Amino acid sequence: MKFLLFLSCFIISTFLVNAEHYHFGVLDFQGNKVTMQRWQQLSTYLSSAIDKKVSVLALKNSPLTIRAKSFDFILTNPVATEMIADEFDYEIIATLNHSKQGPLYAGVIIVHEDSEISSLQDIAKKRVGVVNMDFAAGGYIFQAYELVKAGLEPAEDFKYFIELNNQIAIIKHVNNKNIDAGFIRTGMLEDIQEGLVDLDVSHLKMINQQNGIIDYPRSTSVYPHWGFLVSPSVPDKVKQVVKKALLELSPNHPSALAANIKGFVSAKDYSVIKQAINSLKTSNDIKE
Repeated sequence: MKFLLFLSCFIISTFLVNAEHYHFGVLDFQGNKVTMQRWQQLSTYLSSAIDKKVSVLALKNSPLTIRAKSFDFILTNPVATEMIADEFDYEIIATLNHSKQGPLYAGVIIVHEDSEISSLQDIAKKRVGVVNMDFAAGGYIFQAYELVKAGLEPAEDFKYFIELNNQIAIIKHVNNKNIDAGFIRTGMLEDIQEGLVDLDVSHLKMINQQNGIIDYPRSTSVYPHWGFLVSPSVPDKVKQVVKKALLELSPNHPSALAANIKGFVSAKDYSVIKQAINSLKTSNDIKE
């Protein structure tokens, strides 16, 4: 009897402890160590705000999306943000305010200066370097949607697209003329020109260049930055406290400085991301 009483108390106490513990999943695109260094302080900041432990776990986009229901809070790129909100009924409560690009960004299409490619239509059936055809936003989805709007067919015209490890690799392959074109995010070329990466980009040119809305030249429409999502299982009171804490986060706060962000803004409209995803659902379709 004493054993059963002890077991009951243990089960109840364990449940209560778990109920006091929130799990925060964040997209890892820079390596686990760097990602954890960037976002650990934000989890501490949120822990303080809700007076509950918030533990952070960094994952690549595919496992993060698959395991979405294991997390109370998620911070990820706009494509995965829309997928998780749509499939698991998570609420997008804020949009990341990037230190340089702000709460919006776009995609860039690059070719070598010697290339004969001069328009979106010229990219049909060309060797194009992309990051990931399932989840990459500025490394695929933004540009692919622009091509679809220009009349290209994913099943036929994207058949020679090549997935590379990262956007630096894409730039190197275009530089060396190993591929015909590459998809990268806005700001990447400017970061390199500022010396953040030792790489010559003077022989590259941009296709379908547009200006305005954001500070960087771009090849695509402009889209909301990373979204912060909250599980439907999180109590509304906790959700509101977290939202308030995110929107009040100042650029000079240690959490913002560590993450290299200005903070967060009210959630942008991610429905345009869904339009882009749906437009690409062909034989190269986006796995949800």
